[in-house]
Amino acid sequence: MKLIPFTTKNAPHQAQPRRSSQPWIIFRKSGFIQMNMALVQQLRIVDGDRVVLYQDADYPSDWYISRSSNPAAFRVTLFKTRGSIQSNQLVGLVAAAIGISKSTTPPQNFRIPVALFPAKEEIFALCTAKVKMI
Repeated sequence: MKLIPFTTKNAPHQAQPRRSSQPWIIFRKSGFIQMNMALVQQLRIVDGDRVVLYQDADYPSDWYISRSSNPAAFRVTLFKTRGSIQSNQLVGLVAAAIGISKSTTPPQNFRIPVALFPAKEEIFALCTAKVKMI
């Protein structure tokens, strides 16, 4: 038998944040896309910053979000408890890609948690397997 020892050197413990600090994004049928403060802080967004949502070409149900300096990106408006952008078409595209709606018009509002750690550089994955209808 060959045992592999795991210690704080090769398997350090990372404290998990409380559930309330889980970053998430809400897609509303009205076209508003809202980010909670945990996501706003994770992306280091200040009022007027811009964000981009990405779809994986190989796996269309996989979506990602990042802050961007591109002037064509969506401008974020900050409120006390959330950040918000507006795009009816984007809400429909995400809903259709993750199987909520067959058309580009979502039937209701839905919330998607966002990964705590970046998938690539400053790009964070939306956890589309954990969609919650609200």
